[in-house]
Amino acid sequence: MAGLDAPPDEALVRAIAKGFQQSVIEIMVRKLTLAAREKQIDRIVLGGGVAANKGLARHAREVAASLDLELFIPPPDRCTDNGAMIAYAGYLDLAKGRTSPLDLAPRADWPI
Repeated sequence: MAGLDAPPDEALVRAIAKGFQQSVIEIMVRKLTLAAREKQIDRIVLGGGVAANKGLARHAREVAASLDLELFIPPPDRCTDNGAMIAYAGYLDLAKGRTSPLDLAPRADWPI
């Protein structure tokens, strides 16, 4: 066994990263399709920065097709990070003169 000071084995690091990515992809697609079933929706969107991940897009297409779900994925240059969307929403509020105190608490269901 290599000591703690030894550099990590490149092949092992790649295998761990690949396995982690595949697990996250499977979980995300499972949650997306379960939500569509629960809400009785037959059209779904994969968006945001993660939609630019080719492996995620490929798996989502395969699963959506097998479940007869219509899937929309924007082109990669349109798959922006949610931070940009939140910043734009803030800009729109500011343009309307709406501001918030700096000690404002975060909320997952904040109205936009």
